[in-house]
Amino acid sequence: MNKFEEARQVEQAGQRDQAEDLYRKITFKYPNTPGAEKAKARLEKIRKEREQELLKASLPILQDFQEVIEGYRSMYGSYPQSLKDLDNGEYFFDSDYLAESAPAGFDVYLSLGAAAGGYRIWVVPQGAVVGFMLDGTHSGVRKLTRDDILAEIERTSQRKTQKGQVAFLETLTERG
Repeated sequence: MNKFEEARQVEQAGQRDQAEDLYRKITFKYPNTPGAEKAKARLEKIRKEREQELLKASLPILQDFQEVIEGYRSMYGSYPQSLKDLDNGEYFFDSDYLAESAPAGFDVYLSLGAAAGGYRIWVVPQGAVVGFMLDGTHSGVRKLTRDDILAEIERTSQRKTQKGQVAFLETLTERG
């Protein structure tokens, strides 16, 4: 049995992390071989499977936060522009509610008053290199690297309040 077949058996046995290590070793030890090409293809497939799993885990969080913000808009006619708006005392689904609804293992960032549709929500599974963003433009969920998410937050927002796993952000105003 060759090294690729061994790695494939390990993967089929459900030991994906170990299989990844074996595939990587094949690509380094035996570059430019058919086995290395097959190993690269398996690594890419595993990467895509992991991203799909991360999206599946992140999507309910994005949707819950979106429902809260859209519910606010339904009640008041506009999106909350600040944490103070969301925590106005009249709306039950305030920042404390959102903080309690964010599960452990995820970093959640909520920017209110964001230019693109009135809000942005980012969910980044802890330890992952990718995360997901949803905004009020209703253009769907976007996958971004963790670094790109943090750079965008740094460029467009400032951290206002941290509650549990949720960072509530304030959109930076343009300075002229």
